Amino acid sequence: MNVLRLSGIVLGCCVLVALTTSAVLAADEKAVDKDKIVGTWKLIKEGGRPAKEKAVLQFAKDGKVKITSTVEIAKVEAGGKKTKTKTKVESKTETMEGTYKVEGDKLTVVMVVKFAGKERKETMTLTIKTLTDKKLTVVHDGKEDEFEKTK
Repeated sequence: MNVLRLSGIVLGCCVLVALTTSAVLAADEKAVDKDKIVGTWKLIKEGGRPAKEKAVLQFAKDGKVKITSTVEIAKVEAGGKKTKTKTKVESKTETMEGTYKVEGDKLTVVMVVKFAGKERKETMTLTIKTLTDKKLTVVHDGKEDEFEKTK
């Protein structure tokens, strides 16, 4: 009877070690090489489709991030009886700065947003799906954005 009890204890310990090892390996699979994020990234796809706006992310080694976004705005000028309607395209560029942190497969970005003369911090947590030397894919709010490394 003692041999059976001892066998059960040994088997239980083996199962516990196997489960713990599996959990550690699973955590390592989710971890990304956070040093690969350092550099300049250009938005290629937004929500799985070609990006409509031009966005560039610059991640520095010291944990700072700079986001530059350019949106093209079409303005239509109505013509009169003798003139045709004209469409004029203008570009609007905005730059925001903040900090970032990579923990496991999570990218947390804290931006300082200035609006109407006031500043406030916006925090966004994204899931890193892919991070290689040339490609960064993040998921937020169920949407996937893809970036290409330029520098």
